[in-house]
Parts: sequence; C-alpha cells; structure tokens
Amino acid sequence: MWKPLFQNPIASQQWKNMCFLHWPVPYDIIRPQVPSPFKLETYNGYAWVTIVFFCVQHTKLRGMSKKLHYPPFLQMNIRTYIQFYEEPSVYFLSIKTDRKLAAWFVRTFFRFPIYPASIHQQQLTNKHFYEIKREAKPSCHLALGFYPTDDTFDAADRPLSKWLMERYAFYFRSEKKIVKGRVRHEPWRMQTANAEVGPSDITTAPIAFTVPNKQAYLYPLQTIGLFSDG
Repeated sequence: MWKPLFQNPIASQQWKNMCFLHWPVPYDIIRPQVPSPFKLETYNGYAWVTIVFFCVQHTKLRGMSKKLHYPPFLQMNIRTYIQFYEEPSVYFLSIKTDRKLAAWFVRTFFRFPIYPASIHQQQLTNKHFYEIKREAKPSCHLALGFYPTDDTFDAADRPLSKWLMERYAFYFRSEKKIVKGRVRHEPWRMQTANAEVGPSDITTAPIAFTVPNKQAYLYPLQTIGLFSDG
C-alpha cells in the first residue's frame, strides 16, 4: 500500500476532474517571470507553461475530525518548471480560486500569488467544462471543454509526461523570503484528453491530460533562504 514519503502532513485533499493543459513557450518569454535564483528548466529547447483546472474536495487539516472538512472549491493554476539546488520543482505564475476569503488570507499572510475569480464547472456525460472569469487585475477569461480518450498510462513511462508531472516541490517568493512547499501523492496515472480552449486567440492546441481523482497530502511551508535584489 502506498504511503506518504514524509510523516505528519499538515492537510489532505482530494483533487477531482483534473485537466492539465501543457504548452511549449520560448525561454525568453518566461524567464523574466521567474525570479533568480530559480533555474528555469527547458525540455526540447522550450520552457513549458501548464494550466491546471480541478475541483478540491475533502480538505482536512491535521487533527481535524474525519467528519469535518473544508467545503469544496474550484481552482486554476498556471505554472512553469524550475530547478532549485538541482531539485525539479514547480513555480506558480498565478493561482485562481472561487473562494474569496481563502484567496485573501493566503495572499495577505503568505504573499502567495492566489486571487479570487468566478469559476464554473459542468459535466455532460463524459465531457467536462470549466469557465473562469476575473475582471480585476490580474484579469482572466478562459473556457475549457475536455473529455478523456482511451489512452491510459503512467506518467513515468513517457519522458515528457514524467518531466512535466513527477514533481513534488514548489517554490514562491514571499517578500524577500524563498518559500518551499511540498506535496505527496501516488505517482501520476492519467489519460490523454481532447481539449478545446477559448477564447479564440488561443490558437495552439495544448498537450492535454486528465486525472479523475487524486488523494494528496500537503506539508508545512518552509522558509529556506532570502532573495538578494541587486
């Protein structure tokens, strides 16, 4: 039976109806958005940007009764890929959630790039739909429809999907602090997806994967260093 690598996670969550949309992007476009000393990683000569839509359910803090949990919420992450001290990691460019209070709390006290937005989810037979809107800056409007194909595989069995998916650390900047987070779950097993993304100015089709359900464990944030601005 699979168990978390580290003991005493601070919280657990279930991630439902996940869709990962991956695009290769020229290195010079993404590099200014990732602060030094993080090393922006590339694959086949490109940096990569991923948009993730999902529903978060059964969020429980450590010690919370099994009968209690935080209400479900919807989330969209925009991330790219970095190394820090040779550890493959994720760097979040932006996070949106439909929980205003949670977004305010995390952004205010942890300086995490999370913002409230209007997010809607719908399912028709085997096709899923997400739509996100945010008028305030940073603004956002994106619609997604996707459905899984019959191609089910382990991410670790394919070089690109392993590079994109098998990462269990993330970093962000909180004022002058370098902050690290960790998450643990079973290795990724997923399906390829057919995805349609709007508005119409998104003309390049993404590489899309979908995961119906994932149990995840979150660990306390760690301050591991300071940024030197100049």
